[in-house]
Amino acid sequence: MAMRLFIAATFAAATLVGCQSASENTSSAEVDDEELAMSEEMPWQTLGADQWRRYGGEGIPEAWQISDDGVFHFTGEGEGGDIITVEQYDNFELELEWKISPAGNSGIMFRVSEDHDYP
Repeated sequence: MAMRLFIAATFAAATLVGCQSASENTSSAEVDDEELAMSEEMPWQTLGADQWRRYGGEGIPEAWQISDDGVFHFTGEGEGGDIITVEQYDNFELELEWKISPAGNSGIMFRVSEDHDYP
């Protein structure tokens, strides 16, 4: 009986300590000053046409059209090719909607290097 009481008391104490330390942790929804400063420097917005370029070159290939709201359209007219951002990012969130025809051959690559002819 004493052993059961000891085990129950130990379990209760461990549970209370666990709850206390969990409440002391900061919420993932909270933003610290450094993150806030970074978000003010780099507003969360779509990247405009001037922030993209051809992989291994300059400018955007003719077949790519980018609307004012940051939507890419591949027209199929003129030279195509891969496009990448002008800047390199250590930390980013990628959100997109992707529409491709059945049996289409397209993809998204990230964290690529221009050390090779192809990404």
